[in-house]
Order: sequence, then C-alpha cells, then structure tokens
Amino acid sequence: MIFLKIILLVTCLQINYLFASDTLVHTTPSVVVSDSAWDESNEKYFPSQLIIISQVNKVSSIDLSEILKTKGLYIREYGGLGGIKTVSIRGSVPSHTTISLDGFKLNSSQNNIADLSILPKNIIKEASVIKAGASLISGSGSMAGGLNLSTNSFENTSVGISYGSFGTRIFDGIYSNNNFLGNKIQVFASYLGSGGDYPVSFQKDKSVVDTLRANSDFEQLNFSLAHNISYKNGTFFQRIIANESKRGSPGAVIRNALENTASRVNEKQIIYLSKNKIILDSNVILSSGLYFKYLNIEWIDKKDDGLDLGVTYISRDIQFYSEYSHIFSQGSYQMKIFLEQSNLNAFKGDARPYNRFIPSFSLGGDYEIVPNYLSIFSGLRLDYWGEEIIYSPSVNLLAALPLSLKIKFSISSNYRLPGFNELYYPNYGNSDLSLERSLNYSLDLEYKINSFSFSISPFYTEYENLIHSVPKDNSGIMTAENISKAESKGVEFLGGYRLDELLKIDVNYTRLYVLDKSGNIQKNGKLLPYSPKNLFSSSLSFNIKNFTITTSSIYSGSRYFLPAENSRHLMEEYLLVDLMIAYNFEFSSNSTGKTTLGLSLKNIMDKEYQVIRNYPMPKFNFLIFLHYNF
Repeated sequence: MIFLKIILLVTCLQINYLFASDTLVHTTPSVVVSDSAWDESNEKYFPSQLIIISQVNKVSSIDLSEILKTKGLYIREYGGLGGIKTVSIRGSVPSHTTISLDGFKLNSSQNNIADLSILPKNIIKEASVIKAGASLISGSGSMAGGLNLSTNSFENTSVGISYGSFGTRIFDGIYSNNNFLGNKIQVFASYLGSGGDYPVSFQKDKSVVDTLRANSDFEQLNFSLAHNISYKNGTFFQRIIANESKRGSPGAVIRNALENTASRVNEKQIIYLSKNKIILDSNVILSSGLYFKYLNIEWIDKKDDGLDLGVTYISRDIQFYSEYSHIFSQGSYQMKIFLEQSNLNAFKGDARPYNRFIPSFSLGGDYEIVPNYLSIFSGLRLDYWGEEIIYSPSVNLLAALPLSLKIKFSISSNYRLPGFNELYYPNYGNSDLSLERSLNYSLDLEYKINSFSFSISPFYTEYENLIHSVPKDNSGIMTAENISKAESKGVEFLGGYRLDELLKIDVNYTRLYVLDKSGNIQKNGKLLPYSPKNLFSSSLSFNIKNFTITTSSIYSGSRYFLPAENSRHLMEEYLLVDLMIAYNFEFSSNSTGKTTLGLSLKNIMDKEYQVIRNYPMPKFNFLIFLHYNF
C-alpha cells in the first residue's frame, strides 16, 4: 500500500507540474512528443515491423489475433473464439514475447503470457513488433522480442454489427471527439458472443466420432474511455479498459472423448493507464507513466462424483516509470526508473498470496558515428529480484547505405523470471526453478525503394535454464523444469509491395530450428515442442472501384508436441486460406460517412487442424459484417 501511495504522489506532482508550468515553452519543432511509452526513438535500431490495423481488417475479423497472424506473427490458439490466443515471434514460446499496451506490459506474472482474446481490437491503431531480444526495453520476458499495441487515436467514430458461423455475433461502437472542452476523448463499447459449437471429430475405439465442440460458448462485454490533453509544454493521456467475459472451458479432446463439458471460466478485468510528458526546453523531456490491472478469474469445475475443483484467482499488477531524456546534436540519452509490483491470491486450498516487486533502472542512448550513415544505440538495464541483480545490456548498430539499403545488427542479453504457476501450481510447479537467460544475435538487411520493400534477417539465440513442461512420470502429469542449454537459429524473409491503394502484397517466411542442447542422450540436438521448422504467411489485397478483395494464407510446418522427436508425437502441417470481399458505399451524395458491407470466409479449404495438441480448431466458417464510419 505504501508503494502505491508513493507512485500516486509522484504522478500527481508531475501532473501538477504540467498544469502549473505555463512558462515552459517548447520552441524547437524538431522534437516530437510520442504518444507511446514504448521506446519508439530507439525501435529503429532493432529488426522491427509496423502493422497498421486498417479499418477493413478490423471489421472483417473477429478478434485481434486474426489480424496479426496474417502479418508474420505465429498465434498459438487453444480452440475457437473463446480459446486463449498468444503470440510467438520467430517460433519462440509465447512467454518469450512481451505484449504491451501503449508501452505497458500486459504479460501476467502468473503464467507469463498475455491473452489477445480479451483485448478489444477496435481501439488498437497499430502494432509495433521488435523481433530481437528486448529486455533492455521491457524487462522480463522479452527474450524473443515484443509487440506493442498503440491505442492513442482519436480519429474514429463508427458503429458495426457482424454475424457469423456457430452463432457468432458482434456489436460495437466507438465515439471520438478531438475538441471536447479543449480535450480529446474517446468512448468505446462492444459485445461479442458465440455458441462455439463447431464440428470436431476424434477416434474412439476403431471408429471416428463426429460431434460438436461442447461447452465452448463465449460472451464478452468491453468498455473503454480515453482522454488526452495537450499543452504547449507537454501532454497528458489516460485510458481505462473494463471487460467481462464468460466462457466454457472444454479442455483437450483426449482419451477418445471430450475432456470436460461442464467447466466454466468467468473473467473480470479493469486496466487503467496514464502517461505524462513535459518538454522542459528544446533538449530535455521528462515523462512518467502509471499502469494498474485488476483481474478476477473464477474457474468453476465440478466432477460427476461431486468433487469441486473450482478456484478463484485475483491478481493485481502495478507499473510505474519515470524517464529523463536529453537530446543533443548527434544523438540522445535516456535514464529510466521502472517499478513493478505483482500480487496473486488463489482462494481455495493454498490461499497464501504471492507477491513480486521488481525495481529497475536503465541507461541508454544513441549516437551518430557518421551523421546520416552510421549510428549506434546501446544501453544497460538493472533489475533487482530477491537478492539478485539482473543485468540486461544491449548494443545495436544501424548503417544507412546507398541504394536505400539499411543494415541493423543487434546483440543483447535477456532474461525471464519464472511465473507463479511454474513455481507454485499444485502438481506442476517447481520452486527450485532458475530464471531463464539468453544471448541474442540478430542481423537485419532492409531494402526499400518506391513501392517495394524487402528484408532478410538471420538470427541466433543461446538459452540457459530454459523453462519447459516435461512429463513427471508415466502417469502423464507434467511439471516445470529447466533445460540447461537450448538454441534457436534461423532466418526470416519479409517482402511487401504497395501500388497506391490499388494493390497491397505482404509475404513472410521463417525457417527456424529450436533445439535442445542440454547434453541429454535422448534429447540433445532434438527440436523442442511446438517449434515448426517452416512458417509462412501472405496477404494480397486490391481495390476495384468500390470493392476491396483480400486473400490471406498461413502455413505451419509439422512439429512435435513432446521432446525427443518421437514420430508418435508429430503434429501435421497445415495450410489455411481466407478470403474477404467488402463493398464500400455512401447512402447519398450528401452523406459524409462511409458504409462497408462485406463477407469474410475463413479456412475456405475446410482444413482440419490443431495449433496445440488435442485442441481442434474450427474448419470452414464465415462472418458477415456491416460497418458505418461517420
């Protein structure tokens, strides 16, 4: 509680300073105040990708994960609409990718992941992806990179309705005003629901059983309110997001049957974040931010014999940062203090709370060695965990060569702390786990001229104490365990072509190997679970008069779901193809708004596939949408 009071006091002092400091005038137009706490000024040094979430993509998709997976990000999905959806960068495990909202990390300290299925897609403006180790920026978890979702846009006012397969229905509306009593405001609300009863089949005895995915229904209510005020010497931005969801939790399809047809999960979440920037003069910027998340997860599960396995989890996460930035003629440097407090209570059985407090300090800067041609960004982050100080240095070079060619080289040391589940969860947790460490090398060659862009990025990562789930014994029970050494290596290709608004093409291919290097006789040199060698995605979109037609494809190669590369543990490859057709029109010549009516066809080849073992995904399905943009 004292920690929270200190954070609120510091934030109030900075806000008061912003409102009171009328004499501080920003006189240098070259200084840009970013709306995001994400370190955008140094993002250019990393292999990175900017995904603009277009309006058509938003309304033709059910959730955010459907947009991202066509842009080279591997989404690990546990079933249909109501299933958990996590992000993997270059084949990494999801806990090695941080997902941030306006610069604040969403990954839970309980399981080290962030679930994309509970984030409303309509408030997201763009997604920035760093595809290299980024613990310097985000701390624990950024061993493969990070995804930042930016919401700070006050330009859209619209309403929409959608209906699709398995009783899917979506209603949403967003209102933005750029001059509301001298402020910018945005209000958003949505409802999303689905019966979730898509067809599945499984082997029982010697016959195939065709049935429906029972207990996979999903309902979610979302609300968001944002406010922004700008002064001549700074900005203050705040947003609150509240959502409530109810979903079935059918579990895996195992033992020749649907595992669970009664388990339910109810979630309530509130997120508040604020950011404050003050420009002291043409060279100095002060910024601070505050983030709070409250999450209540109620798991209801009663077995046929009356045994109640239900439990309620309540977690509270607080983040606070304060940053000093100094800009000079050939570069800049930043000093940042970051405080993170996590608390988890499990109300049943082991009811003791789990707490984690991590103070951090980072110092970094960039310098133009040869102006306009060669520059360097380097930094060091110190995180204090328990009795240990964790060092996360990073060095990045950027060379801008003739013929529109850029070369980026990155080397960084990164880490991830074990999650509460990995440490303490009954029959799974291992309190002796060590934190994970990695050394990441990445080279990125980028070429962009006129409408064409292309990049090739070889990468290599060495892991120490990699945390993985392994069978405890022959009973099939899994436990968390450190793998002493592992490595990830590969190369990624990105290509794009833009012909005004007429034609857009994006292609992504990744060839990778994620290998066990522990020295274990049975496992050494073998692929780690859920690490396909080949990943491919593409998107082609073109406009013909008022029509927009988009086709996208996703390919994942075969992969193993358990260590040691046993052929019995091999999961099949799959290729998915989607098609979207939208018609844009105005009701009258005097109308200022645009209406979009469209049809999205997903998995048009009716492919039966699984991303995670024993969690079958929907085959062919559709979504009809009607959207009006004021």
